[in-house]
Amino acid sequence: MPTISQDVMQVLDRAIIAGATLTLTGQLDRKLYQDTNKVIEAAGGKWNRKIKAHVFDGEALDAVEPILLTGEYRLTKQDFGQFDTPEELAERIVDLADVQAGQSVLEPSAGVGRIASAIRQVGAFVTCWEIDPKRAEKLPSVANSVNLGDFLTAEPNPVFDRVVMNPPFARQADIDHVLHAAKFLRDSGKLVAIMSASVLFRDNAKTSGFRQFVETRGGSFERLPDAAFKSSGTMVNTCIVQFGGPFMTPPVATAEHTACTIPPEGWECTRTAGHEGPCAAIPCSVSDDAPLAAIEDRDVDWVDVSGWGVVNGHAIPVAVARKLAERINLYHHTRASRALAEGRQS
Repeated sequence: MPTISQDVMQVLDRAIIAGATLTLTGQLDRKLYQDTNKVIEAAGGKWNRKIKAHVFDGEALDAVEPILLTGEYRLTKQDFGQFDTPEELAERIVDLADVQAGQSVLEPSAGVGRIASAIRQVGAFVTCWEIDPKRAEKLPSVANSVNLGDFLTAEPNPVFDRVVMNPPFARQADIDHVLHAAKFLRDSGKLVAIMSASVLFRDNAKTSGFRQFVETRGGSFERLPDAAFKSSGTMVNTCIVQFGGPFMTPPVATAEHTACTIPPEGWECTRTAGHEGPCAAIPCSVSDDAPLAAIEDRDVDWVDVSGWGVVNGHAIPVAVARKLAERINLYHHTRASRALAEGRQS
C-alpha cells in the first residue's frame, strides 16, 4: 500500500471539506501539488475546474479521514472507529500508567476488554464504559463495574487513580474522549491513551489545542511503530499520549505589573480593586448563560507574559487564554495583559 509523505498529509489536513467537495488551500509547489492530487484521485476525488475543487461520489471527509489515520490511501472504505488493542500493547500502556494493586482505574472505551484484562491482572479495580452492547457482553469477566452507553455523556467525577484507554479515532473522536476522560482523574492521577498519530502533525485548532493541553499537564507523545495494530487487522498509525495531575503549577511571575485600578463603569474586577499583580475585569452585565459559562466559572485571572494564564485556578496556555479573552471580551488593565490582548506575546 503506497505510503503518503507528511507534507501531503498536512496539505490534506488544511483542506476545506464541505460535503462531497475538497478544496486545497495555500500555495503549493508543483511537486507537492502533484503528489497531493495523486492521493486525492486514488481516494476517489475528481477535479472540477468549474468550482475549483475535487469532488467525491460520497462525503469527502469519509475518504480523507482514513488517509490521515493510516498515512496510506486505498479505494476501499474502512471503518476507523474502534480498534481492538493488541494484548502486548495493552500490557505496555498499563505498565506506563504505573497501575498498582488496589487502585481505581477507568477504561472508558473498553471494547472487548483487552486493556481491562491487563489492568485486572495487576490487582486494580476496573470500571469500564462501552457503547456497543455486543462488545459489552464480554466485559463482566474482566471488569469490576461495566457501564453500557456513550462515555461522552457520563458526568465527570474525579475519583480515579488512573485512566487507561484506546478511544475511537474516527473524525478525531479520540481527542474528545481523552479530554473528557481527564475530568475523571484525581489530582494525583495519571492518564495513558492510545491515539491516532494524526495528533502529532495535524494543525487545526482542535489538534493544536489538544497538544497544548497535554503540555500544560507535563505530558508526552510517543509514536508507535507503523505495524502496532497489524494483529488487529489494520495498519492505522498510532501514538501513546500520557499526562498526569489536573494541571501543572503556572511558572513564577517575572513581568513587572502595575497595581490594579478601578475598571471603567459597567465593568467589574475579578479580584479586589487595588491589589497588586495581574488581573482582569468582566462586564457586569454578563449573565449565567453568557460565554463565561463555557469555562464554568467567572473567576478569570491573568498571569504574566511567560506564556500562561489562569482560569478558575487552572493553568492554561496563553494561546487558549487569548481566545478565551476574545470570547468574553475581557477588559485588561495591567501592562502585561494589555500586551497579551494586543497579540504581542506568543
